[in-house]
Amino acid sequence: MDTKSKDIGKTKTTVKPKMPKKSKKNMTKEQITNIMNMNQSQTPAQQAKYSSKDNKLNIKEDKVMRVLNYQNSSRFGPSVRKELKFNYTRDQLMKKSLDQIDNVLYRIRNFLNNRGMNGIYEQMVRTSAIGYENIVSEIYDIEGFSDMLMQNPAFWDAFERWKIERTLPDIPPSLQLMYIVGSTTLIAHMKKTSLEHDSEIKKQMMKNKKNNEKNKDEDKLKTKLSAGVKLS
Repeated sequence: MDTKSKDIGKTKTTVKPKMPKKSKKNMTKEQITNIMNMNQSQTPAQQAKYSSKDNKLNIKEDKVMRVLNYQNSSRFGPSVRKELKFNYTRDQLMKKSLDQIDNVLYRIRNFLNNRGMNGIYEQMVRTSAIGYENIVSEIYDIEGFSDMLMQNPAFWDAFERWKIERTLPDIPPSLQLMYIVGSTTLIAHMKKTSLEHDSEIKKQMMKNKKNNEKNKDEDKLKTKLSAGVKLS
């Protein structure tokens, strides 16, 4: 038995052994500072996570504003609201996921591309036909080719099928603007060239007419002179 007994007079007392005291570890100043700042500091992974969340929120906000701008556009808004039945509020769009908002934007862009590009493609065909006629006319006489092609129903049937079957890329508005400006410039040039050409033809026809009339007058005069000589 570990306990020790001592006799004090007639009383027997049991004394418990002393247990060793636990040593207290003192925390360093650096550890204390780290614990105090634990809630305020973020690890690189946490910073990346929060940064990613902020970035996604900014992207979502940007796309929501684009949808709203299309809906409220004086040019596109009536068609988007009537044809696509899109008339979202900002709160409704913010409740959607990014994929859902992307789908809304895709449908708007596809709708506008098909609507706008049909006109652009028809203009491109007419411009190309006139350009082809002007180039080939320098070698072969195909005057009136572009007018004949534009009046050919079989050509427009094939062209319409091509428009329906084609896979239309999402052409950025900047490229559409560049093409429209370029094609309009070409059409204006061709129109002016055609007018100048027609003017030259008219001038030549007038000149030929005058020459013919002059020749007729000369022939008449020669005939009269010849008749007068014979009479004398």
